[in-house]
Amino acid sequence: MRKPAKRLPIEEKVRVVLAVLVGEMTASEAARRHGVSVQAVLTWRNKFLDAGQQALGDKIPGPGKGAGSAEERRVKLENNQLKLALAEATVQLRICRRALSTPRRSLRRPRGPKSGSGSAGLEVRPPGGHSAAQLLPSPRSAA
Repeated sequence: MRKPAKRLPIEEKVRVVLAVLVGEMTASEAARRHGVSVQAVLTWRNKFLDAGQQALGDKIPGPGKGAGSAEERRVKLENNQLKLALAEATVQLRICRRALSTPRRSLRRPRGPKSGSGSAGLEVRPPGGHSAAQLLPSPRSAA
């Protein structure tokens, strides 16, 4: 017949788990000393570590007491991040508007024929299909 499971107080379970984690004893030694199964000691250890990890993960940076609940601190943190993003976008918008409103000098050459060179190499055809040379007298022949 199986022995009934031994119930240890929470404080004793914490001492056992800490002793196992520190390496003072193995899980099997702790189980023998306290009359519980090895599996029970390992379950306590895993629950202890999971609860500690969960407690650390829930913390939001900032002052603890007087700062409201975790949800309020999370919302305040998100609000501050959104304010920074808005400020950055506003600065970028001002830079773009300034760049568009200031007249810029073109670095490209103006289009069209060069002054003094005539229409060398260019042929302009009016809608009638005749070339400009056929319609107008050549400036070279008039000279």
